[in-house]
Order: sequence, then C-alpha cells, then structure tokens
Amino acid sequence: MDHYKREDCRYCSSKDLTIFCDLGKHAPSNSFIKKEEIKSEKLFPLELSICNQCTLVQLQDVVSGENIFKDYHYLSSSSKALVKHFSEMANYISEKFNLKSNDLVIDIGCNDGIALNSYKIEGLNLLGIEPSNIANIAKNKGFNVIKSFFNNETSKRIVSKYGLAKVITATNVFAHVDDMHSFMEGIPNLLDIDGILIVEVSYLLDLIDNNLFDTIYHEHLCYLNLTAVIPFIERFGLEVFDLQRKEVGASGPSITFFIKKKDSEIAVSDIVVKTLQKESDWGVKKLEKFIKFDDNIKELKSNTLSLINNLKLEGNRIGGFGAPAKGNTLLTYYGLSSKHIEVIADNTKLKYGKFTPGSHIPIVNDNEFIALGFSYALLLSWNYKEFFLNNSEYIKQGGKFIVPFPKPSILP
Repeated sequence: MDHYKREDCRYCSSKDLTIFCDLGKHAPSNSFIKKEEIKSEKLFPLELSICNQCTLVQLQDVVSGENIFKDYHYLSSSSKALVKHFSEMANYISEKFNLKSNDLVIDIGCNDGIALNSYKIEGLNLLGIEPSNIANIAKNKGFNVIKSFFNNETSKRIVSKYGLAKVITATNVFAHVDDMHSFMEGIPNLLDIDGILIVEVSYLLDLIDNNLFDTIYHEHLCYLNLTAVIPFIERFGLEVFDLQRKEVGASGPSITFFIKKKDSEIAVSDIVVKTLQKESDWGVKKLEKFIKFDDNIKELKSNTLSLINNLKLEGNRIGGFGAPAKGNTLLTYYGLSSKHIEVIADNTKLKYGKFTPGSHIPIVNDNEFIALGFSYALLLSWNYKEFFLNNSEYIKQGGKFIVPFPKPSILP
C-alpha cells in the first residue's frame, strides 16, 4: 500500500483530531527523481492535525515507509555543519554518561554512520539500525549495521546477540515512525537499568513561532512537544529526565529529550517541569494558536513570491542553494519551478543529475552552479545560514542569498 489515512492519534489513540494546516499535495520530499520518472510521480496530501486530547501534532496521511526509504538520497555526512553537530553531541554523551570500552551504543536511523563515526572512545560497541539503502554506505565504512526498521521484534534480536545498551540515540528519526507503540515497546527491552534514550527532534514551538512549514513533509509524521511526549512514554515505563534546546539539528532548531527507565536512580532536572509550564503558558492546548499558523504561512508565501518575482522582473537570474528534503515542501507549496529557480546546487552526489520532487528543478554540483553566474540563490538549507555565509564559494564570489525564514530577506 502506497498510502493510507490514519484516523486516530499515534500517541493516545484518540480520534478527536483537528486539521489546522493544508499544504496541498506533495511528492515524498526525499524522492529526487530522474527526468523519465517525472510522468509517473505520485502526490499525496500534506495536512497537519492536532490531537485535542494529548496535543500531539501529526500527519494523518501516511506514505509507505518502504517506498520512502527504498531509494533514499539523504546523506547526513554531506553536511559539514551536521558533522560538527554530531561530533559535539557524541563528546557530550561520552563525558556526561561516562561511556567506556565495551559499552553498547546504538544509533537508530544511523543513515551513513555520521553519529557512530563521532565517538572517539576506544573499544565502544557501536551498532546502527537503518532501514534505507543508505545502510550499505555505513556498512562500507566498517560499521556494524542492521538494515531494518526498529520495532519490538528488532529489539529482541539485538538483545539476544549484543546484550543491553548503555545509550540509544534517535536523532531526527523519532518523529518518522507511524507505529510508535511497537517502536517504544522495543526501548525498555534494550536499555540497561541506567541506560538512556536520547531523542533529538524539531520542536513544535519553533515550528509554529517561526512559521517553519518547510519542516513538514511525509517522513516527519509527528511534531513534538513535551506535553505530548511525557504521558506517552510513561506507558512504557520511561520518563524524561532532562532536555536541551539547540539552534542546529538535522532539520533546523531542535529539542533533545533525555529519557530513562522510571526505576533508574538518575535525577530529573527542574527544566522538565519548567518546560511543561512554558508550553502551557504558550498555548499548546489552544487551537487558535495553530489556526493562526496557517494564516501566517500564507502571508509568508505571498511576501516571498513577491520578492522573487520582483528580482526576476529586474532581470536577475535565480538559483537555489542546498537541496534538503524540507526545501521541496517550500518549493511545492510556493508553486516554484525551473521557471523561477533555474537549478539547485547540492553537494550530495546521489542527487546530481536528478530533479527535485514536485517542482522538477535540476540538481547540479557547486562548481556547475557557480559557473552559471546567478545573482541570487534561494537558500533552501537556511538552517546552516551562518555556515554558508562564512564558507560558501558562491558568497565569496559576490552571490547573494534569499533567506526564506523567519521572513524573506537578502543576505549578505
């Protein structure tokens, strides 16, 4: 089955759901395609709903995970900024939780091994779980990788072969899972008594406050807040004991939940209670907060298209810079095509010569892009804005970025 519509909440099973944002029909955002595949491309509804019982924000339209991940194009290690982010995370985890030789560290959704490659402790027992074709790249780097979706059955296989984990990381993957109950049943099976689960995701409050609608796509089934997460994970004997906010994550600003078994003696930080209060004050249970988001992104669309069209009328040629999955949500929702954005530069070799899903804009490498002499480039990888402003050859040669968030602007 390519697609089905879910009628209940993934966390609490309530059917009291309200759709508050409709972005139209989109192709799966990581399905970069060849020219001959454009005619057979499939589009699916992209709508956000909120559970009026537990406050989980989610997509009800589910595109088959097998279809999304069988020919996947996202390579985490292609981003220097993300390599730095994971290196800092691994160093923090190693020191904070006193990792030592022979400890089992598991990365769920390990992609090309970016997190596994970041640990520097000799003799760590590193294991990756990755359902996509990218698992083969991590294996070729020498990492131990199980090519599978993670669920309860997978966890039992791991325990029987490798034992219990000191640390499990799930970065930018927790929100991708449709059957969250089977996923979560596997976690306590796999954790040592003082083991921890570390979940990094985009944060709902950032999404709404900064109008980051481009982080909405079919892989991202859920948009998390602490208010929804706590009662859900409690069902599995787990609790959040700490959290961190970061400006850089795989899809933009992120929140990291540190989760332990309830009977573990690890102390719970005050920041957990304070964050719950902050979300309540912010209005996480108020529907009008979310309806306003839909109005805001319509205004953002209008302003961005006006800027691009005015630049075109002045005779400027415009390209795109970076081809992340989230960029395809923006391009499709804005109705942009190669008539507006001629080509897009990206440094992921798997994407060269292919076209963006939905908008059908060609992907080229950085050198080809610079040779075409664009005056402006729509920065689709806006979450690495500072990195690109300081390091990209395009900027050094006098190019300018159109930065789409929090409102359209031109830099430098």
